[in-house]
Amino acid sequence: MRLSLPAKETSQSNRSLWVALTFGAMLVGALVGSVVLAARSSRRSRRSESDLSAPLLGTPVDVAAPTAPIASAPHLKRWIYLFIFVVCTALLLSVPRAEANLLLALMIVGSVGIASGRWGQPDVEVWLKRVRPASQTPSLAWVRQHPKLIEISIILLTLFIATGHIRDWSPELRLDGAELSYLLNSGIVASDMVHRTGSIPLWNPFMGSGEPLIESPFSFILNPLMTIPIYLQGPVNGPKLAMFIHIVMLSLGGWALADRLKLHSPGRLLLALLLVGSGGFTGLIGKGFYQMGLSLAYVPWVFTGLLGALHDRDRRSISLLAVSSTLMIFAGTYWYVLPTAIGAALITLFALIRRDPATQRRGFNLRGLWSLFLATVLLTGLSAVRLLPQIVHDRLLFHPREFFDWQPFPFMGMFEQYFKPVTYTGTMNDQAIFFQFTLPLVFAVYLLVVRLALRRQISLRRSWRVVVPGLILMVFFAVWAQGGTPLIHWLYFQFQLLMQWRFTSRMMAAGALWVAVIAAIWFDEIVVYAWLRCLAAEKRADVRTMAAQTVYGILLAVTLVAGTVSTIDVLHNWRRAVGLFPLYSYDWQPLFYLRAQHPDEFLSVRTPGFFRYEPFYQLLVRASFGNPDYRPLGLPSTIGAEQLWEFPPEYAWGGVGGSDDFAYNPADFGYEPVEGSVEHLGGEILWHNVTAPSYAFIVAPERVTADSEPLDRAAITPVTTFEHRIESIAIHLDRYPPGYLLAIQEVAYPGWRASINGQEIQPESLGGRLAVYLPIQGVPVDVAFWYDPVWLYRGAAITLISSLLFAAYSLRLGRWLRRARRVNPEILADKS
Repeated sequence: MRLSLPAKETSQSNRSLWVALTFGAMLVGALVGSVVLAARSSRRSRRSESDLSAPLLGTPVDVAAPTAPIASAPHLKRWIYLFIFVVCTALLLSVPRAEANLLLALMIVGSVGIASGRWGQPDVEVWLKRVRPASQTPSLAWVRQHPKLIEISIILLTLFIATGHIRDWSPELRLDGAELSYLLNSGIVASDMVHRTGSIPLWNPFMGSGEPLIESPFSFILNPLMTIPIYLQGPVNGPKLAMFIHIVMLSLGGWALADRLKLHSPGRLLLALLLVGSGGFTGLIGKGFYQMGLSLAYVPWVFTGLLGALHDRDRRSISLLAVSSTLMIFAGTYWYVLPTAIGAALITLFALIRRDPATQRRGFNLRGLWSLFLATVLLTGLSAVRLLPQIVHDRLLFHPREFFDWQPFPFMGMFEQYFKPVTYTGTMNDQAIFFQFTLPLVFAVYLLVVRLALRRQISLRRSWRVVVPGLILMVFFAVWAQGGTPLIHWLYFQFQLLMQWRFTSRMMAAGALWVAVIAAIWFDEIVVYAWLRCLAAEKRADVRTMAAQTVYGILLAVTLVAGTVSTIDVLHNWRRAVGLFPLYSYDWQPLFYLRAQHPDEFLSVRTPGFFRYEPFYQLLVRASFGNPDYRPLGLPSTIGAEQLWEFPPEYAWGGVGGSDDFAYNPADFGYEPVEGSVEHLGGEILWHNVTAPSYAFIVAPERVTADSEPLDRAAITPVTTFEHRIESIAIHLDRYPPGYLLAIQEVAYPGWRASINGQEIQPESLGGRLAVYLPIQGVPVDVAFWYDPVWLYRGAAITLISSLLFAAYSLRLGRWLRRARRVNPEILADKS
């Protein structure tokens, strides 16, 4: 028996390369369209920062812009800046070193912003003109003309400081989180096969009893932002790089969402940093939920595109909605796709009725609905390669279901997790599930009180389409997070698909987005209103006016300082929840020893739990424990039953800790120590079970009836003359009992085909594993099994066609074709 990697020129390689090119074409179409749309966006007129009469989606402040500041305004502003500087300096001396570095950076960039006049310091530019020649002022003008570049620079610098403790690119340190080890399997196997063979296989034989590599619900290899870093940096540093890419994506997505809501600089900065530091995002990454955590980075982009499609109805927004939603579906989990879709439906509902600015009459937003429908069609086509096979084979995908065997969590106990930097301690104290800190409670109360106090001064009519559904979603997801309440029980049993959404407390991360959005809107409204009141024009500077401006100046200063301190507190979640973990590669020596003793064999080894899969990927050894949260079920049995396969694998790696008793006591399960294996902690950690059946074997039909006991070595005849080629198996038999069954330990998933001596036959499902009846003639045979997923190809074809249509739509090829068909009238006149 031999493990043989396919050569680059084999048909399997070409087929896999074709599938990979399909996804590449989709990505190229998306990227080209996005670049062209970004270039076209410069032609579109946008509202300026001082345009305070536009609706929200417009500015949230209903105050006229000042015509000329009163004489005392520059002096008052200097006192405000001095107050902020003193407070920041005091904090700088009292907070820990990490927060002090972040605060110092904020003080520096804040000083640059003040000096540039970005936040309204008109006398600074006058002073600069006095002390500098006129030739040096264009640089200052450039700064004032590109405020958004400054904001993005502030965000990136802040993230660079906040995540400094995890920017260690040592190959001996991986991201912490017990779940990370097995969740990375699809990306690592695909990367390894690309480097070894030049192609991506369609089948992954190294998990459990095998599983589809692309069709797996946990597979993320269709998402280039998650897989390319692993291809480039390997299984240790690749996930780190992907994490940083998605950190930047989430922060810029929050910034883009705030910009779509027409918030000003304070609101854009606050929303970007609150989202990227939220406990739901950092907690999931810290626990190792690679797919689930990174998928959150696409959520603000989805809502940015959605709001643009509903209100502006431009191609950029429609394309952004389709691409971001597709990448989220390709992220390897559907967990946050459902709550995002629910939030999008509610936002859409609030956008259906709108006032016509020309006639001031209310009407139905049919054009917005048409844009949303078009984006949905594009999204469905682009994601068909992932959705279509899983819809067809949904009944064969096993995932543990939610079954509420605990008391429901109290509503306030869950809701307050948005505002507390600690985990809920009522039960199941798991940081990844209950750590949802998004906004400090004091700051949330402060924003609420001040906003209510200014409800007459700042109109609600400009923000209610976002704030009201946001509040509803906050409460809705907190109710969902309670778990076993009568309402959730009823919903889960009425709609059985919801059973797949386990550990309902994770729903808090979906509500955290709206906590941050509402906080950013209110923060922006308060800051801009207080700032404009400080600069409000008056006929004379009397005592009453000075007192009012002093109050507004204090309000502005307190709000800015509170927002800065709160942001620092939330960004500290990266240190609370995320860290690096040593690989402990010296523990891998038994597995290396086993591979050295059997360099070409297809090995199946019992793993010590599901937290240490790294060496299995490196050595191409099957981790027989498999994925604890997902496994593919075989086709309904045509012979025997599933209990036939309830036997242990031939080898086991145990005795050093794990998730069950087996890891500590393999001898109780029929294993014996492998002679010469490495010892660790005083005990053998490599074991062999001489009674376990081999990977391929021959068995009598009467031995595999529905009520048979599990198979063992005595009941089968091992087959050693086979070659495993990752997504195909070739077996040659010279002698065998005629009419017996040839079986292999590979799940009988749809797409597997078989042939005997070149003639294709229908494979059997022996208790959910692949098998064929051998010829009754007893002649030598060559048996082949190969994986050929038809529904994956159909989905890939739809995705390829949709990507081409998407590129044509984004590039406005229809307009180019119309232009090409036009005939010059002068040429027609000459011909006549």
